[in-house]
Amino acid sequence: AFDAKTRRGRIVLGFLCAAAVVNVLVMVPGRTGHIVFLVLFAYFLYRQLGAKGLAIAGASLGALAVFVFLSPDTMLHKRIMLADDELQQWRSGTPPELSSSIGQRLEILRNTIEVIRDNPVLGVGTGGFGKAYAVLANRTGDTLTKNPHNEFLMIIAQFGLAGFVVLICVFATQWWAAARLPDRSDQTAARALVITMVVASVLSSTLIDHAEGFFFVYMSALLFAGYEGSPRRRP
Repeated sequence: AFDAKTRRGRIVLGFLCAAAVVNVLVMVPGRTGHIVFLVLFAYFLYRQLGAKGLAIAGASLGALAVFVFLSPDTMLHKRIMLADDELQQWRSGTPPELSSSIGQRLEILRNTIEVIRDNPVLGVGTGGFGKAYAVLANRTGDTLTKNPHNEFLMIIAQFGLAGFVVLICVFATQWWAAARLPDRSDQTAARALVITMVVASVLSSTLIDHAEGFFFVYMSALLFAGYEGSPRRRP
């Protein structure tokens, strides 16, 4: 919408953008999308307007926060308050209920860190997380899972710190390559993909989840298709 050449194109694309925002913030119950959206919103304004864009983003997000907390009937408000209640329950030491997604995730993260402490160098191997977690969960009485809901911890648990370094190198390489795309809009979109995956990977196991993993591969191929490499020096 921002790069549209005609007024009609800008209106149509702007409407589609607004519909997508409403979908993420109002209709989709997952909180990961909310956080990714807020980060990308600030990044986009920064890319377009610099420091002024960050100020606008801060003011806009502040206004959104006020609106949400003054509108208790909205889904977004209910999801935030539910997350706070679940977090308080987990901090009190009360075993999390099956319906408590925050409590369950925090228990899983704590147990995943225990798995990593037991196998810090080489990890438990490809696909070995579920079995290693089951051994620990049988001792603690926690619910079994094959998904720690954190891609970075998943990589460290399976491949050790070396695997974590490789994953960071993948994201760093994409960030570096994005700056060498021929068009500024392509650069912004490509780096937005990296930001999306990094932020989402803190909150979910993006590379083993089918939709997110497919999204990463597909969008990487699409957004970096224009990369031609560094120009060769003439002899």
